[in-house]
Amino acid sequence: MTQPRPLKSENGNVFEDLSGISSNSTNNPYDALIEACGTPMEIQARYALHRDTRNTTQRQKFVNKDFTGVIVDPILDKLVNPEQYPDFSDERHCLVFWARPPVDVRALIANLQTQLRIIAPHLWLMPINCLHMTTLEITFSLTAPEIDDIVNRMSTAIPEITDYTYNHRARLIKPRLNYDAAAIALSFEPAAGESFPDGREPEADDYTYHHLRRDLYNLSKSTGVEVASRYVVPSAHLTIARFVSQTDVSASPSDDRPDLGKVEGLVNHIEKINLELQDQYWPKEHSTIKPGGEWLVGQEKGLDCRKGTLCNPPVATDMNILQSIANLRDIQDERSAGQRASRVEDKSLSQRDNPKSERFQAIEQKRQPAQKIQQAHQQISKGPTKDPRRSHAQYTGK
Repeated sequence: MTQPRPLKSENGNVFEDLSGISSNSTNNPYDALIEACGTPMEIQARYALHRDTRNTTQRQKFVNKDFTGVIVDPILDKLVNPEQYPDFSDERHCLVFWARPPVDVRALIANLQTQLRIIAPHLWLMPINCLHMTTLEITFSLTAPEIDDIVNRMSTAIPEITDYTYNHRARLIKPRLNYDAAAIALSFEPAAGESFPDGREPEADDYTYHHLRRDLYNLSKSTGVEVASRYVVPSAHLTIARFVSQTDVSASPSDDRPDLGKVEGLVNHIEKINLELQDQYWPKEHSTIKPGGEWLVGQEKGLDCRKGTLCNPPVATDMNILQSIANLRDIQDERSAGQRASRVEDKSLSQRDNPKSERFQAIEQKRQPAQKIQQAHQQISKGPTKDPRRSHAQYTGK
């Protein structure tokens, strides 16, 4: 079957489907893989093939004598160096639906970021409170008025989309680091009946993360908007770090040429972490999965619909992040069983629930633990944001 042409990001990084399935043959790009796979196990195998092939390919590129260095995102570089670019602002506006990782996954990522900084101390780390998995990207790199127009056209569907995971619980397992010359991500695979948690039947895994992405695409298209997503490959990942300089892989501070010894050391370090992840966080027969190794998408807060710039501005993660992990651990058992109501997130962290949500009244009394978790996030990230975030009801004026 003919493979689709790989898409490129603005920094030259390639989004290529390595699963062996073409997404060009159907109106909904997520249908092709579902139709080609008869079981959740087969869908999981395609996700595994994609990420394993990608890591193998990237290793070959990194350790090759012709490796030219990491890809520094020019936008992020300017945002993390405001003293050099005091008047710069990111004008790329997007509209996306994000899944936010639950407390156990955030704690795991904080640990991984610390381990990565050991070998690459100049990495930019995604702030813990900004971690996200792009479940569906509607569009990218438009102007603010263009995004506002799309939001207005989608306004009736946004609450249904953000609340969709309340009754459609896709489970992700098997965390692993993936990397390329631009960034490092933590990826997962759709579950297929392994080590299912209490209260969840194995058949529940028949509805996979790929089914969720398919459904969100259909719901968005039903509003008449064009879904111009770059992310249709079979991947469930969160970016946790980006390269903002050549320093960690270069021969010297004054020489940006790659030091192949440093490059190979970075790759080996990532692969060592992956072996530890597989040993500690992957499913084992007759055993539950260690906290952090499993993710029910939408857990704790549903999906976020976010409009605005991606970085406004990014905040560097403090290296003392692990000091706040104890707070997350202390309160994780109290976390709310309900999900947050519908919302459009507008470039910041604070958010009120939409009082028009059908389940708002039912979960309001359970919100205190979730609020304490949010406070712990802010202690970890140590990064204030500038703009208030308004609920969907407030934003649309309804």
